[in-house]
Amino acid sequence: MDHETFLSIHRYGAGVSVLAGLLALLAVVVDGPLAFLGPPLAFVAPLGILYFVGGILEASGRHRIVGEELLRGIVWYGGSLFAWAVILSEAPALPTALWAFPGLPVVTTAGLVGVLVGIRSWTGLDLQAQTPGGSLLQLVGGSVLGGFLVLYAILAQGRSILLLALYAGSLVVGWYLWQRHWNSNGEWPS
Repeated sequence: MDHETFLSIHRYGAGVSVLAGLLALLAVVVDGPLAFLGPPLAFVAPLGILYFVGGILEASGRHRIVGEELLRGIVWYGGSLFAWAVILSEAPALPTALWAFPGLPVVTTAGLVGVLVGIRSWTGLDLQAQTPGGSLLQLVGGSVLGGFLVLYAILAQGRSILLLALYAGSLVVGWYLWQRHWNSNGEWPS
C-alpha cells in the first residue's frame, strides 16, 4: 500500500469516527428513538479517533509526537475502560448513569495523551521501550495503575482520603528519583 492510499483510508476512517462521536453525543441530547445507538457509538468512536487521527498525524511527520501518543492512547483507553468498569461497579458513591461509563474512560485517555505529549515535548525523550525514555514511560504507566488502585481503595472500599495525599507524595518522589538517578543512557548510575 502506498502512502497516499494509507492517508486516504485514514482520513476516511477519521471522518467516520468523528461523525460517530457526534452521533453518540446527539443521541444523548435528543434521547429519541435512535438513543439506543448512543452507547455503542460512544464506545467505538474514541477508538477510531485515536487510531485514524493518530495514524494521520504520525504519518505527516509534522505532528509525529501527537500522532504516536494518540496511537498509544488506544492502550490507555482499553485500560481505562477496564479500570472504570471495576470502580463504577464497586463504588456506590459514583453515579452509574449510562454515560458515566464511556465518558470517564474518554476523559482519562484524553488527559493521559495530553500529559504524555507534554512530557515528550518538555523532555525531548522518545518514550519507547528499550530507549532512555523507557524508564519514564514505566513511571507514568505505574503511576496510572497506582492511581486507579488508590481510587478503587477510596471509592469502593471506603479507605481514608489521606491515601490520595500519600499517593501524590509518592509520585513526587518517583519523579525526583527518575530525574536524579537515571543518566542519559537510561541506566542506574553506580
